[in-house]
Parts: sequence; C-alpha cells; structure tokens
Amino acid sequence: MAACGVDNTTIARRVGCARNTVRLWRARFAERGLSGLQDHARSGRPRIYSDATIALVKAIACSLPIDLGLPLSRLSTSDIAGLIARRLGTGPSRSTIARWLTADLLKPWRHRMWVTPRHPKFLELAGRVLDLYHGRWAHRPLPPRTVVLSADEKTCIQALHRTVPTRPPGPERPMRTEHEYERKGVLTYHAALDVQTGRVLGAFPERNTSEAFRGFVDRVMRTPRYRSARRVYWILDNGSAHDPRSFVKWLRGRHPKARAIYLPTHSSWLNQIEVYFGIVQLKALTPSDFPSHEALRQRLEGFQEYYNLRAHPFDWRFTRADLTHLLQRLAQNSKAANIVAVSGRPEGVCPAELDLSTEGACRQEVEEGMS
Repeated sequence: MAACGVDNTTIARRVGCARNTVRLWRARFAERGLSGLQDHARSGRPRIYSDATIALVKAIACSLPIDLGLPLSRLSTSDIAGLIARRLGTGPSRSTIARWLTADLLKPWRHRMWVTPRHPKFLELAGRVLDLYHGRWAHRPLPPRTVVLSADEKTCIQALHRTVPTRPPGPERPMRTEHEYERKGVLTYHAALDVQTGRVLGAFPERNTSEAFRGFVDRVMRTPRYRSARRVYWILDNGSAHDPRSFVKWLRGRHPKARAIYLPTHSSWLNQIEVYFGIVQLKALTPSDFPSHEALRQRLEGFQEYYNLRAHPFDWRFTRADLTHLLQRLAQNSKAANIVAVSGRPEGVCPAELDLSTEGACRQEVEEGMS
C-alpha cells in the first residue's frame, strides 16, 4: 500500500495496527530492504518449544482419546502433557498447554450431547412445525381463530422422599438435601403448550397410554378457546401414546377441526413443550423431596398455575431458513469427515492446522507423536 502512495494513517486503519507501527516498518524497509523486515532479537529466554510441538498439542486436543489409544472418554491438559512426554521424551507443562489451547479456544475436556438429523424428510416435516411457530402454513399466514398446540408427555417423574428433611439455606450456606431417599411412586404429566399465548394445560393420568392421552385431548378440545377455534394444530412427536399410525385417524374422526402435525424422529429439540418441561424440571423438581405421590402431583399442578399467571409466548427465532442452513452445514461437515477418513489421516487432525513451513522436522515429529 505504501508503494501505491497510501498514507500511513490509512494503512494503519486498513491493516489494524497503530500509525507508529506503520512508520517503524516503512523506515526499516527504507534503511535495510527486505532484511529490515525480520524480527530483531528479543530479550528474555528464547523459545523452548517449536511450532511443530505446538501443532502436535493442538492435534492431540482435536482427537478422540480412543484414536490415540487411551482408555479415556475425554482429555485434560494433564493427559495431553503425559502423552507428549511419553512419546517425545519431554514436553511442555500443563499450564503451557493450557495457554496454547486457550489461544485457539480449544477445550477437549468439555463435551455436549448432539442429535444428528437422519430422517429422509427432516426438512419437510420439521419445516412445517417451524412455519406454525411463526404463524404460517403452506407459505401463507394462519387465518384468524387458528390455534397451535405443542403437546407431549413427561413420564416416570419420581416422587423421592428424603430420609432427612431438606434444610433451608442460610448465610453462606446453600439449601441442603439428604442423598438417601425412599421411592413413593412415579407420575406421568401430559401437557399442551399454547404457542400463541404461552399458557399450559395439563393432566396426570395413572398410566401413559393412548387412551389416557386421547382423554387429555378431549379435555383440551372442550375448553372454550379451542372449542370455538376454526382450526387446532397439535404438534406431536412419535411417542407411543399418540402413535401416528392410529392417532391421526382418531383425531380427525373425533375432532374434525383438529390436525396432528408430527415432528420427524430425533427432533424433540424443535418441540416447544420440551422447553416447558425443562423449566418444570429446573424450577419445580430439582431438588426433589416429596413425602407422597400426591404431594408430587400437587407440586406440578401448583407450578402449572403459577406458570400460567406469568405465561407469555416463547420468543422462537429458529426458522425454516435456519434449519436449511443447519442441515447444509451438517452435510458439508459429514462430507469433509469422510474425505479425512479416506485420506488416511488420523481422525481429529486437521491437515490445514499442521501445514507448517518447517516441512521436514514438523512432519516427522507430528507423525511420530500420533503414530
């Protein structure tokens, strides 16, 4: 840019450095040419570990322990330090490794669960539900008096009675719950979330059967808001209590203005009622201490009333376009993973990260360390 006549202030702004830095490097180049662009010798202790060692640490951090021959589920800085020390004879400390990993936001000791969409019509089926969340159906706005319900069941809710009463919190002391308990039975919670209002309707059947769920649907459809609606969409998963092979026909015959809209398999994360169940688990059931099955039922009924007093629709921002982009990205990642597997490189090692200028020593150190 300097050769093109750009001034120092503009160069600094475009490059992202201080104006004095631009002046310094231009002066060095003017005085010594290309040799002036080399870093001067710095004070302090010289570097101990090469770029190849840093690359090796990051390659290990991006690998699964099973691919490294380790009987572990995830890696810590101590595990990485020990692995490098065993394979190279010496290696960096845990704090040094942690500093290198932090520079690239690598945290191999963390993990999270993930569900990979596998249904052949995932976008088509899930897209309909996302359109309903945003007030659309068949690319058109929903007509007036159309209601959308997200329904499911929370099963096997345990009534656990602590052998020692739960103690309240105090100054510098959290609530204390006894770890030993007695089982007082389990409870099933059928619930339907009104997407437009955020309110919840629920029932507590003795057993989670198709008959019980159909009774819950009858109860909901008898309430004034849904009895007077022009159309009621029921968003459901593929659970046995509302199996699509039988429930769809029953719903059409029993409630002609109701329609069952099913999510594809492995997509509960797109069902808004699951968000509500998560709130129930966090706010009403954790920690748990119920002297009886009836006490658990009363807690859930009370929480539902408490929730409905403050209910409002979820600010659902995930759209069909976002889902399309997500599926495209997953497809690209899957394709890239297949290419890496076919190329014979160790899984978890990105070739771009190991493409260093010191081709000989770096490649030998990396291959010896990963072999």
